[in-house]
Amino acid sequence: MDHFSLQNLVALINEVGEQDDAADISVSMENVDTPFDDLGVDSLAFMSVVAQLEARYGIRLGFRDAQVATNPAELFALVSKRLATV
Repeated sequence: MDHFSLQNLVALINEVGEQDDAADISVSMENVDTPFDDLGVDSLAFMSVVAQLEARYGIRLGFRDAQVATNPAELFALVSKRLATV
């Protein structure tokens, strides 16, 4: 299991974007407070990110619970909080 960091999350989101030829996802450390929609992360890409986070870090987020995060920084905080309880 990788150590979870904001950099890991940014890389994961960009990996999901690279796997989808139709996606135009561009996340960097400078825009982690930008809403997912503005970063090109649609609901399908978001679901994939959540699934990958669950698999990599052995946590259960659930798509509905994860949707409270509107940007990468909020998703990082949510996952960090969940990891702290594992």
